Amino acid sequence: MDLLVTIVVFVAILVGPVMIAARMIGASKTGFGSALLAVILAALLSSAAESAIPNDLVAVVASIVAGTFAFSFALGATFLGGFVISVISAVIQVVLLLPVAAMLGVAIV
Repeated sequence: MDLLVTIVVFVAILVGPVMIAARMIGASKTGFGSALLAVILAALLSSAAESAIPNDLVAVVASIVAGTFAFSFALGATFLGGFVISVISAVIQVVLLLPVAAMLGVAIV
């Protein structure tokens, strides 16, 4: 039961901010399913870009572009909108994860 609750909390922390950011910029798809698809697609594309490109700087840039593309495609936003969604949701996720990390005793700094 604890594992199920943990999974639900982490999915909410990952998907909720994407839904909020998508609504803030006026994306055409802002539901849970679209946001979940966007998060999964962004993770897959970013991971693929980072593992396929040996140069770290180029890999990070490619990962950012891949994540931006995933958000813009899955949420029906422009490319710039996808980037803004990525930034806003990342900030919200960090703010939400800090108390969770503190409860688990994980040192962030």
